[in-house]
Amino acid sequence: MTRVFAGKWCIEQEEIGTEVGKQIVKEIRGIFFSSGLVTRAWRKILISLHKKRDDYFKVLIDEVQGNDTRFSDSTREKKNTLIKTLLSLQESEPDLYTDDAIKSIILVLFVAGTETSAVTIEWAMSVLLDHPEALHRLRKEIDTNVGYGRLLNDSDLDKLPFLRCVVNETLRLYPTVPMLLPHCSSEDCSVGGYKIPKDTILLVNAWAMHRDPMMWDEPERFKPERFEAIEVEREGFKFVPFGIGRRACPGASMGLRTVSIGIRCICSVF
Repeated sequence: MTRVFAGKWCIEQEEIGTEVGKQIVKEIRGIFFSSGLVTRAWRKILISLHKKRDDYFKVLIDEVQGNDTRFSDSTREKKNTLIKTLLSLQESEPDLYTDDAIKSIILVLFVAGTETSAVTIEWAMSVLLDHPEALHRLRKEIDTNVGYGRLLNDSDLDKLPFLRCVVNETLRLYPTVPMLLPHCSSEDCSVGGYKIPKDTILLVNAWAMHRDPMMWDEPERFKPERFEAIEVEREGFKFVPFGIGRRACPGASMGLRTVSIGIRCICSVF
């Protein structure tokens, strides 16, 4: 996520698995995913968290702008980033793209783009451990096409069709957002024989759709191979873990890559 925002790694390759790397992860989790708000001191905790997040994002923005002298040009990737794009928009529309607005956008995407992926990875590993034959097949596919001498990257994903099947089947059984984000009808309409007045709040039950026996064979069973014969793009109205249409999750592609890479890394220890 920090590469998307600022063109830099959150943890450098040589720090992964080290005490330094673990400390960085701990500090970031403390900033963005801190628990303990159900206390008498919740107001002070929120104020403290806000300051920590604000300071963290200010460093990222200063790095991109080149205002932070602690970072040389060689440490920044020479490519477009989300912060760079938002800062360029700030030049033309300063009242809309304020510093606070930019930080808020990054915060929402950072939280939504990490916790959701983590939950999906947890479910994937849970069902794989309950289905050792699928885990064995996945490990064999990874070992044959990638190996375990390096981390997975985007170019490897096309070589791992069963991994994508595992991810899709996990999202089918355990969608991260079982009830998709609410929508509002812009005009009176009729759907499936039901009259829906204008300005009605609508919720889509993705969990029920994904387990509908009229749409899926053995819907309660974990069968990743079912997606070998399914073109997900054509199953939009029965497989909707990211929603569908103009309001679908804009981070779907990145989420699938994050989950796939995470599962591969964990599989290497089994």
